[in-house]
Amino acid sequence: MYLPRKNAFIYNFYSWYINYIINKNFRDFTHTKISITNDEAVLLLANRFSWWDGYILFQLNKRVFKKKFHVLVTAEDYQKTKYLKYFGAFAPEAKGKDLLETLTYAGQLLDDPQNLVLIFPQGKIRSMHVNQIAFEKGIMQVLNASQKKFQTVFAVTLV
Repeated sequence: MYLPRKNAFIYNFYSWYINYIINKNFRDFTHTKISITNDEAVLLLANRFSWWDGYILFQLNKRVFKKKFHVLVTAEDYQKTKYLKYFGAFAPEAKGKDLLETLTYAGQLLDDPQNLVLIFPQGKIRSMHVNQIAFEKGIMQVLNASQKKFQTVFAVTLV
């Protein structure tokens, strides 16, 4: 499994940069106000329609949830976009046992109330105009690996 890494300089720079590019490229950044308790982690399930998704949801976490950000990505994205690992990105190296270990890791992250775990259950980029969102297998593995004391939030990103 590819694990997240820590580097305060890279995190702070890209955190600033993400805020900058969102403000530069979007006229508005709005969200529905929801009630969140601080004593539980957040499982954020979101649609995946563009490369903006992760950045927008990272920014949402900074503004609303204020939790330690983690995101399950593909091994291809983890390797291609090197700085993702400094934003809490983790990925399976292979299918099979490593994939199960990665999903278990995601579930265990939800046991810490300071964490937010972002998962794109569609698995890959899809049009935001689809009538149904099909979840890939594995989300139950995440739930079963946790102590089930977290809040689930469904996020839909539209532009």
